[in-house]
Amino acid sequence: MLPLRNDQPTSTRPFITFTLIAINILVFSWEFILTAGFNNRSAVGELFFSLGAIPILVVDAIQNLRVEGLLTVLTSMFLHGGPAHIFGNMLFLFVFGNNIEDKFGHIRFLLLYLLFGATGAVTHSYIAVISEGITFCQSQLFGIAATCTPAVGASGAISGILGAFLILFPRSNVINVFFVLYIIRLVRLPAFLYLGFWFLIQFFFGALGTGSSVAYWAHVGGFVAGALVALPTKLFWRRNWQ
Repeated sequence: MLPLRNDQPTSTRPFITFTLIAINILVFSWEFILTAGFNNRSAVGELFFSLGAIPILVVDAIQNLRVEGLLTVLTSMFLHGGPAHIFGNMLFLFVFGNNIEDKFGHIRFLLLYLLFGATGAVTHSYIAVISEGITFCQSQLFGIAATCTPAVGASGAISGILGAFLILFPRSNVINVFFVLYIIRLVRLPAFLYLGFWFLIQFFFGALGTGSSVAYWAHVGGFVAGALVALPTKLFWRRNWQ
């Protein structure tokens, strides 16, 4: 089930949202060319190990204030691991980003986007290190410990947008396309149900710790950050209208 749109109106043009989508697509095009369509594993490994957020290095960078390691928290959120990865992230950004940009304003939205992404990467990094302890990273990309595997993607940032949307517009409807085999239906769900269930899934699989390639704790960390940022705004908004 994929979201198509929501019925929450906006009053401004979401040019930051569109700019972020454009930047992500441009970076992905560069990745695609550089790695020969992700078929050159050596190039993929070199790229992700250089610009991805490697948990053990992120934790070390935070504890010892190493700028190089901290920068990967930002660069990693503009990389993606394949067409499906970037499509899903940009779809959610397109559907929900405009409402959060409209609510917070263009510049604050951009700063929050980066904050949510960084929070997601840091959450994922600490959970990985706590779960597996300190390990030595091998030189290969696949089949290594989570503490040494580069995390890439805008999922943490977009999860923050989802968390903020849930708090600010819980009763807005999300229109989704639902398909099973040849059956295609449009399904309308309230945001609190759709996004609440989405969050529970991320938390469940994160807690399950199945060794999946999906950084579920980045989603959880970003989502919680978005909700916490939006909560004071919602309370202030409600107080002004009472």
